[in-house]
Amino acid sequence: MTVFFLVVRQKQHFVSRKIRSKTFPVVKQGKISRKKKKIKTTLEEIKKVLENKNFGRAETLLREYLSAGADRDRFYEAEFMLGYVFLSQNRPREALEQFRDISLAKPPHRRSPDATYMAAEIYRKKFGDMKKAERFYVRYLNRWPQGRLAKRIEKKMRSGKD
Repeated sequence: MTVFFLVVRQKQHFVSRKIRSKTFPVVKQGKISRKKKKIKTTLEEIKKVLENKNFGRAETLLREYLSAGADRDRFYEAEFMLGYVFLSQNRPREALEQFRDISLAKPPHRRSPDATYMAAEIYRKKFGDMKKAERFYVRYLNRWPQGRLAKRIEKKMRSGKD
Protein backbone atom coordinates (compact mmCIF):
# COMPACT_ATOMS: atom_id res chain seq x y z
CA MET A 1 0.00 0.00 0.00
CA THR A 2 1.46 3.35 -1.05
CA VAL A 3 0.47 6.53 0.74
CA PHE A 4 1.49 9.99 -0.47
CA PHE A 5 1.62 13.02 1.76
CA LEU A 6 1.92 16.60 0.59
CA VAL A 7 2.87 19.04 3.30
CA VAL A 8 3.21 22.77 2.66
CA ARG A 9 5.37 24.73 5.10
CA GLN A 10 6.67 28.22 4.46
CA LYS A 11 6.13 27.88 0.72
CA GLN A 12 8.29 24.74 0.53
CA HIS A 13 6.85 21.48 -0.73
CA PHE A 14 7.82 18.16 0.77
CA VAL A 15 6.76 14.81 -0.58
CA SER A 16 7.21 11.69 1.51
CA ARG A 17 6.41 8.15 0.54
CA LYS A 18 5.69 5.59 3.21
CA ILE A 19 5.44 1.88 2.42
CA ARG A 20 4.85 -0.58 5.23
CA SER A 21 6.31 1.77 7.87
CA LYS A 22 9.62 2.25 6.00
CA THR A 23 10.59 5.82 5.21
CA PHE A 24 12.21 6.53 1.86
CA PRO A 25 14.04 9.61 0.58
CA VAL A 26 12.21 12.90 0.84
CA VAL A 27 12.23 15.20 -2.17
CA LYS A 28 12.87 18.75 -0.98
CA GLN A 29 13.03 21.42 -3.66
CA GLY A 30 14.69 19.09 -6.15
CA LYS A 31 17.18 17.67 -3.63
CA ILE A 32 17.01 14.27 -2.02
CA SER A 33 17.50 14.17 1.73
CA ARG A 34 16.97 11.40 4.22
CA LYS A 35 14.91 11.66 7.34
CA LYS A 36 16.86 10.82 10.45
CA LYS A 37 15.85 7.51 11.88
CA LYS A 38 15.56 7.07 15.59
CA ILE A 39 18.58 5.25 16.99
CA LYS A 40 17.21 2.05 18.48
CA THR A 41 20.44 0.47 19.72
CA THR A 42 23.11 2.08 21.88
CA LEU A 43 26.83 1.58 21.42
CA GLU A 44 26.97 -0.24 24.75
CA GLU A 45 24.47 -2.82 23.48
CA ILE A 46 26.49 -3.24 20.30
CA LYS A 47 29.67 -3.73 22.37
CA LYS A 48 27.94 -6.58 24.21
CA VAL A 49 27.10 -8.21 20.88
CA LEU A 50 30.77 -7.85 19.88
CA GLU A 51 31.92 -9.39 23.16
CA ASN A 52 29.83 -12.45 22.28
CA LYS A 53 31.66 -12.56 18.93
CA ASN A 54 28.41 -12.24 16.96
CA PHE A 55 30.02 -10.23 14.17
CA GLY A 56 27.22 -10.55 11.61
CA ARG A 57 24.65 -9.12 14.03
CA ALA A 58 27.11 -6.43 15.17
CA GLU A 59 27.68 -5.36 11.55
CA THR A 60 23.94 -5.02 10.98
CA LEU A 61 23.46 -3.01 14.18
CA LEU A 62 26.43 -0.75 13.43
CA ARG A 63 25.22 -0.03 9.89
CA GLU A 64 21.78 0.88 11.25
CA TYR A 65 23.41 3.03 13.92
CA LEU A 66 25.57 4.88 11.39
CA SER A 67 22.68 5.43 8.98
CA ALA A 68 20.57 6.91 11.79
CA GLY A 69 22.95 9.86 12.09
CA ALA A 70 24.73 9.88 15.43
CA ASP A 71 26.79 12.83 16.65
CA ARG A 72 30.44 13.11 15.58
CA ASP A 73 31.96 11.33 18.58
CA ARG A 74 29.60 8.38 18.48
CA PHE A 75 29.78 8.22 14.68
CA TYR A 76 33.56 7.71 14.67
CA GLU A 77 33.34 5.29 17.58
CA ALA A 78 30.80 3.22 15.61
CA GLU A 79 32.99 3.39 12.48
CA PHE A 80 35.96 2.12 14.50
CA MET A 81 33.86 -0.76 15.83
CA LEU A 82 32.70 -1.55 12.28
CA GLY A 83 36.33 -1.65 11.15
CA TYR A 84 37.04 -4.12 13.95
CA VAL A 85 34.08 -6.23 12.82
CA PHE A 86 35.36 -6.27 9.23
CA LEU A 87 38.83 -7.24 10.41
CA SER A 88 37.38 -10.05 12.52
CA GLN A 89 35.47 -11.32 9.47
CA ASN A 90 38.69 -11.29 7.41
CA ARG A 91 37.51 -8.39 5.23
CA PRO A 92 40.63 -6.20 5.32
CA ARG A 93 39.67 -3.83 2.48
CA GLU A 94 36.50 -2.71 4.22
CA ALA A 95 38.30 -2.51 7.57
CA LEU A 96 41.04 -0.41 6.01
CA GLU A 97 38.45 1.98 4.59
CA GLN A 98 36.91 2.50 8.05
CA PHE A 99 40.25 2.98 9.80
CA ARG A 100 41.54 5.32 7.09
CA ASP A 101 38.44 7.54 7.40
CA ILE A 102 38.90 7.86 11.16
CA SER A 103 42.64 8.38 10.77
CA LEU A 104 42.07 11.34 8.44
CA ALA A 105 39.31 12.93 10.54
CA LYS A 106 39.72 16.65 11.11
CA PRO A 107 39.91 17.55 13.93
CA PRO A 108 41.26 14.18 15.04
CA HIS A 109 38.89 11.97 16.98
CA ARG A 110 40.05 10.19 20.14
CA ARG A 111 40.16 6.95 18.12
CA SER A 112 42.30 8.50 15.35
CA PRO A 113 45.66 7.31 16.77
CA ASP A 114 44.41 3.71 17.08
CA ALA A 115 42.82 3.87 13.63
CA THR A 116 46.07 5.19 12.10
CA TYR A 117 48.00 2.33 13.66
CA MET A 118 45.40 -0.23 12.55
CA ALA A 119 45.49 1.08 8.97
CA ALA A 120 49.28 0.73 8.94
CA GLU A 121 49.08 -2.79 10.33
CA ILE A 122 46.51 -3.83 7.72
CA TYR A 123 48.72 -2.50 4.92
CA ARG A 124 51.75 -4.31 6.38
CA LYS A 125 50.24 -7.63 7.44
CA LYS A 126 47.30 -8.19 5.08
CA PHE A 127 48.54 -6.53 1.89
CA GLY A 128 52.32 -6.65 2.38
CA ASP A 129 52.63 -3.00 1.35
CA MET A 130 55.35 -1.67 3.64
CA LYS A 131 55.54 1.66 1.79
CA LYS A 132 51.91 2.58 2.58
CA ALA A 133 52.20 1.14 6.07
CA GLU A 134 55.22 3.35 6.67
CA ARG A 135 53.21 6.43 5.62
CA PHE A 136 50.66 5.69 8.31
CA TYR A 137 53.38 4.94 10.86
CA VAL A 138 55.01 8.29 10.08
CA ARG A 139 51.64 10.03 10.27
CA TYR A 140 51.13 8.51 13.73
CA LEU A 141 54.57 9.62 14.92
CA ASN A 142 54.12 13.15 13.54
CA ARG A 143 50.68 13.67 15.08
CA TRP A 144 51.07 11.75 18.34
CA PRO A 145 54.80 11.50 19.17
CA GLN A 146 53.99 10.69 22.82
CA GLY A 147 51.19 8.27 21.93
CA ARG A 148 50.95 4.90 23.62
CA LEU A 149 51.98 3.09 20.41
CA ALA A 150 54.83 5.44 19.40
CA LYS A 151 57.65 3.30 20.84
CA ARG A 152 56.26 0.16 19.22
CA ILE A 153 56.08 1.94 15.84
CA GLU A 154 59.62 3.29 16.14
CA LYS A 155 60.87 -0.20 16.92
CA LYS A 156 59.02 -1.66 13.91
CA MET A 157 60.36 1.00 11.59
CA ARG A 158 63.94 0.45 12.79
CA SER A 159 63.80 -3.32 12.48
CA GLY A 160 61.43 -3.57 9.51
CA LYS A 161 59.95 -6.70 11.10
CA ASP A 162 56.98 -7.66 13.31
